[in-house]
Amino acid sequence: MNPLHAQPTRILVLEDHPDARQWFCAVAARAFPQALVHGVPNLAEARSELLASPPQLALVDLGLPDGSGLEFIETAVALKPAVRCLVTTVYDDEAHVFPALRAGARGYLLKDEPEAQMLEKILSITRDETPLSPSVATMILNHFVRGARDNLAELALLTEREQDILRAVTNGYTLAEVAARSGITRNTVHTHVKRIYSKLNIGSRSEAVLAATRMGLVDRNGS
Repeated sequence: MNPLHAQPTRILVLEDHPDARQWFCAVAARAFPQALVHGVPNLAEARSELLASPPQLALVDLGLPDGSGLEFIETAVALKPAVRCLVTTVYDDEAHVFPALRAGARGYLLKDEPEAQMLEKILSITRDETPLSPSVATMILNHFVRGARDNLAELALLTEREQDILRAVTNGYTLAEVAARSGITRNTVHTHVKRIYSKLNIGSRSEAVLAATRMGLVDRNGS
């Protein structure tokens, strides 16, 4: 059986508020009746538990009295990668969601989820899904839609000639080669590059490469 689909036999609930910890332990026990569920109130105890008796599933609060749940997730990913960590928190903003997912969280759930939905989302981890609360999923989608819209606006700042020159320069062509390809002088290419930098508010070739990549101007085949 794929270990991602295996039913957990040990579950850790990292939550400092007693009532919330008891509730999550009860929900986890309902989701996986065969599992031993253990709740701890702080990062130190969670780390000890991770090293002594690693769980297959951990429900992790972010705001803890002795640190951040992110620290537990990072430790688990580094030392016990088989542990599947789900964030359970009140924070639904980009400043918390994206760092948690980058740290290795396999899902992000808000504490105000109704019990039935929380139960189903916890169960979904065994189907190799990434459980997200609805508002979190919407926030993530809006982030990327907004990014795409900003990239289009940035692209619209450049003329067609400037886009061609930026594409050529960031794909590795020298100014002389761009001039030869475009049928203009090297000095004219240099002037175009200065205008591009000014319009995009950038000041280096590395920034130009990043901007061109965002706008889809970099040839990923390297040709």
